[in-house]
Amino acid sequence: MVVNRQRAGRRQYEIKRALLILLMGSKCKYCNERRPWKLEFHHTKKAGWSPTKTSRRKRIHMYLCDYAKGICVLACGTCNKKKGQPTDKEPIPF
Repeated sequence: MVVNRQRAGRRQYEIKRALLILLMGSKCKYCNERRPWKLEFHHTKKAGWSPTKTSRRKRIHMYLCDYAKGICVLACGTCNKKKGQPTDKEPIPF
């Protein structure tokens, strides 16, 4: 029973993530990578929350809110690592 709930929760997360990727344009902002399993959410300005300390359900909602504010874009893993963590003093240009 618990396993079924975990699978259902994971499936809902995957669906919401896929929909958010579609909403955000389905490609890396910096190199045009289009494979969805390679895409990550990249903050261009410092976010007021920590993704590692947030549940999956809440995290997707927060990414959507940050996208609406204009501080979150899609980036492939390579570009996301190159850009690094944003700071308040020097925001990463689009």
